Amino acid sequence: MKNLKKTLTILLLALLFGGIEAYAQNTAAPYLSRATTASGEGYGGAYTALANDASATYWNPAGLAGVTSYSFTGMYSAGLAYDRVFNTASLAYNLGEAGVIGIGFINAGVNDIMGYDEGNNQTGTFNNVNMAIGASYAFSISEALSVGVTGKYLSQDLDVVKDEGYAMDLGVKFTQEQFMVGATYQNLLGELGPDKLPHVLRAGLGLMPIPGLTAAVDLEVDDLSSDQYNAYLRFGAGYDIQVTEEFSIGVRSGMKDTELNFGGNIGFSAETINFSIDYAYAKEPNFFGASHRIGLSINGL
Repeated sequence: MKNLKKTLTILLLALLFGGIEAYAQNTAAPYLSRATTASGEGYGGAYTALANDASATYWNPAGLAGVTSYSFTGMYSAGLAYDRVFNTASLAYNLGEAGVIGIGFINAGVNDIMGYDEGNNQTGTFNNVNMAIGASYAFSISEALSVGVTGKYLSQDLDVVKDEGYAMDLGVKFTQEQFMVGATYQNLLGELGPDKLPHVLRAGLGLMPIPGLTAAVDLEVDDLSSDQYNAYLRFGAGYDIQVTEEFSIGVRSGMKDTELNFGGNIGFSAETINFSIDYAYAKEPNFFGASHRIGLSINGL
């Protein structure tokens, strides 16, 4: 290959970007297992049963059935080590009896990687760019039970290596008053270039025992497509206070991969719309340090 050292550098940094998500045997597209919202990150990733807005395109497509009108969520990641990038956006719309449709977008990668030629001379910088676009559909089987599906298109640009791929997520959710159960199977039939995507199974419980208090737990089993899978428990809790009819504040914290995350939100309501600004402080293991997630959600009433 013309630029062997350059290629090895790119592949190393691509693995580096995955961080803790990349320690399973199958490391293809590790960014697909990262939390896509500040609220979910604040709960330590225990969000499979809780997601009921546009972010459900990632967390659990069945949760989209909770969108009563329209919904938008977006997240910006600040302070990621090693010039990494991870930003997301999603949009959902309720079609009435026909169900709910949604679209999700993930942009991930590493910026300003130095390239070298065969003589070890610098050739300038380039970026490692990964993108995932998902189209989702969900509908309610009954008042308590909903199902959903997401189809994903993936692209990877490692300068000298460019690949495309696809995957599918399935989800189910049961809600009974203040109790929620959700499960999703991700990356079914997934491929990215020559690589198979790791299959991920997540199941979660959510409980709202008293007004304002939410507790959740998730069990995640990743790399089910290999004979060496890993299982993790995530825990989270949050408390929201309705200060006035138009203004609310909330705090949350969660345990993810032995690391403690925390965050909060400020909410504003009008007659037909809710706004929420979310924040999460997320710690990554080893030398990756901590970073910040800043999110915005807009939901029609």
